[in-house]
Amino acid sequence: MVSSDARSLTDIDALAAQVKVEFDTFDLLFVNAGFSIPTPLDSVTEAIYDEMFNLNSKGPFFAIQKLVPLINRGGSVVLTTSVANVKGLPGQVTYGAAKAALRSFARTLAAELVPHEIRVNAVSPGPIDTPILDKVFPDKNVAAEVREKTIGMIPMRRFGTSEEIGKAVLFLAFEATFTTGAELPVDGGWSRFEFDASTANGQPPPPSSEEPVMARTPNHSVPEHGRFRRALAAVSAILQVMDSTNFDYTLDRIELLEQEVGRLKEKLRQIPDPAAVDAQV
Repeated sequence: MVSSDARSLTDIDALAAQVKVEFDTFDLLFVNAGFSIPTPLDSVTEAIYDEMFNLNSKGPFFAIQKLVPLINRGGSVVLTTSVANVKGLPGQVTYGAAKAALRSFARTLAAELVPHEIRVNAVSPGPIDTPILDKVFPDKNVAAEVREKTIGMIPMRRFGTSEEIGKAVLFLAFEATFTTGAELPVDGGWSRFEFDASTANGQPPPPSSEEPVMARTPNHSVPEHGRFRRALAAVSAILQVMDSTNFDYTLDRIELLEQEVGRLKEKLRQIPDPAAVDAQV
């Protein structure tokens, strides 16, 4: 394994040179590096913006540019996008946009590389079961809560596995020989349709004797509480993309994520819980 910073053009050049020496040519380029720093709009700095695009868009683009000349005719490029590319996930505005750019790369480069008989596709993961969740949330109770809330948003009611992502990549690389420019979702249906856990068994939710929530005394802190809860829950889904990269930068940024999680949790402590508000009404 070669350690290479996916944001560094110097490292990318060195990687391409080493691949040329070691292998000369190859059949599959899997561009999997990715990372998210969940940040609400009003907290996004220029440094965070640049970091998200350098790692998730700029680095992959130049990796493809430098390594495509070494790909054999009939070979393939597979990019890792994200469910954040198509879902509006709170706190993921820069990450989602960077991954959307990566999706655009797959489509445009597929057209450009057709004369070279090189196909370009993308795999779009949802929440994947890797050790990163426990690294980000050392508190087992918090990790369990995040996992439960994330599973509640997934139609198939579970996390995916690294093996399932690997199978999708290999399918696009070697089996889907008449497919190029496509994006394959591997997200348990999350990006394909809306899911209501209360009707997952095919039965409507039981009627409620309570008055409609909208008819109650308004409390403007409730939507804000929900916004931060959703941002915190979204961390689990987005972080799965980068865990299997094995790049050094991944562990370096765990601390940043822990700081962001701490900030979100502090915000939640300061805002009344909707359940508590309901109980008072």
